[in-house]
Amino acid sequence: MAESSRITIIVLLSLIVIVTVLLWFNAVLVPYVKVFFCPCNKTRDSSAQQVYRVSGNLEQHEVYEAEIVETVYIVNDIKLEGIEWNRTHQRPKNNPQCTNVRNEDRFDCDPEGAITQTNCEKRGCCWKPLLRMKVNQSAGIVPPLNVPWCYYPSNYEGYKVNKVYNTKLGLNADLIRTTPSPYPEAISDLTVEIRYETQSRLRIKIYDPATVRYEVPLNTPDVSQAVNDTLYTVSLSKPTERFSVSVIRKDNSVALINTTGASPLTFCNQFIELSSFLPSSFVYGLGEHRGPLLHNVNWTRYTMWNKDIPPNEKTNLYGSHPFYLVMENDGKSHGVFLLNSNAMDVILQPAPAITWRTIGGIINLYVFMGPTPGEVIQQYTEVIGHSFMPPYWSLGFHLCRWGYKTANETLAIVEKNRQAGIPQDVQWNDIDYMDSKKDFTYSTEFGDMPAMVNTLHNKGMHYIMIVDPGISNESPGNYVSFDLGIKMDIFIFDPGISNESPGNYGPYDLGIKMDIFIKDSQGKPLVGKVGLFVCLSALRITTGRRFSTVFHLLQVYTLTVMNQTS
Repeated sequence: MAESSRITIIVLLSLIVIVTVLLWFNAVLVPYVKVFFCPCNKTRDSSAQQVYRVSGNLEQHEVYEAEIVETVYIVNDIKLEGIEWNRTHQRPKNNPQCTNVRNEDRFDCDPEGAITQTNCEKRGCCWKPLLRMKVNQSAGIVPPLNVPWCYYPSNYEGYKVNKVYNTKLGLNADLIRTTPSPYPEAISDLTVEIRYETQSRLRIKIYDPATVRYEVPLNTPDVSQAVNDTLYTVSLSKPTERFSVSVIRKDNSVALINTTGASPLTFCNQFIELSSFLPSSFVYGLGEHRGPLLHNVNWTRYTMWNKDIPPNEKTNLYGSHPFYLVMENDGKSHGVFLLNSNAMDVILQPAPAITWRTIGGIINLYVFMGPTPGEVIQQYTEVIGHSFMPPYWSLGFHLCRWGYKTANETLAIVEKNRQAGIPQDVQWNDIDYMDSKKDFTYSTEFGDMPAMVNTLHNKGMHYIMIVDPGISNESPGNYVSFDLGIKMDIFIFDPGISNESPGNYGPYDLGIKMDIFIKDSQGKPLVGKVGLFVCLSALRITTGRRFSTVFHLLQVYTLTVMNQTS
């Protein structure tokens, strides 16, 4: 009887231990290990898109939409890499142009987001899915930019060099596209100009020789003859070879720009892409963005399209500065500037490498040899222009915010500062002062703006009014500022011009006449929003000159926001 009781106790204890181990395994190890698979859609066809779901601690999160598998991997806070997909539609594994490409060296062949094997292989690219999830338990979202599943093979052709010849400025090459482009309106023939402008500055310009395309109207240094003594050498691919270019530092043979083996050059009417390997991962610049000074090259996207938005991580902000500075591994530095004002994405990847993607213009690339960071910036500002000497008063104390609804409220704020002994040199107003949010106007509700400005001037202060360079395409009422411009004969204006909203708002009519508005794909003025009102955006360089003429008459200073033409 005693022996039977002892055996019963041992069995019970063993069961308790087994159950405890199983519960511990399920609670602790399961969230961090691949545990089981379940069918998502047994009837799906190979071209449909699926949704990965990950779970851990009884949570489920939608992670990523992509065509690949019929299984759901349940993971949490773990990377699953290099999983072999034994699918009949997988690209052959013995294709060396695909299998010999490291993950960090993959250049995205389908950046538009429709990640399907069919679309990928139609482009002549490699299709190799890589389940790479690091799932935050609370968010559960896979980063939107990661190792591409669809990527260029190492032998993808794109443009080939047709001819290379010397010029008085340096070296030129004629390119011809030898394969169909996956993007519409591909430019079949291109010219590459490589200009040896100074000892420490090189310019690479790629453009359509048959059609004039938009170029930033910036007065850059004009060079008439190539220099002989340079800090760099340039290597171009030979005729009949796929186009590639390398810029190499002479004293240590480090390649500062190297497009060999990167994604092939793409040059279409509304999509241009150029990729290059970098000599190190220490990359700075690419403003304007909120984030660390040193950029993360682990699949990071920087979008440049000026936007009035609070400074959040990984979002485009007020300004665009397509310039980066790299600290090389030996302590030297160099800079690269893409002179292009179109909307663009800049991709950094851990190769390390960089990809420029823009929707228009040309490739106009400057390389600055440094070799110190200070010298890089000096060489950069020689191209874009040096900072102006600010007036002394602008270095004083300024007060500005959205929400001063009237002139009296603005003056009351100034008076409160004085009574509190708070120094103030400059008072601002945001666009609260405008009549229906129209530039060069102030509303009756705001009050007597001229009297307010005179009061501030009498106190020895300066005044700045904020202006959004969006010209309203609505025309309620007469437009006093326009009448003043007509009286002073400062506008080019045709009152008989035909447009979508002619009437009493002169700057709109003037913008149509001057052809300064951004256009949509149909060639019509692009209508957007600035704040809460409909507008047209004017970005031509002449806009700033016209605006400044009007404000000279008003005897006030302005800050032009939204696209920072100031």
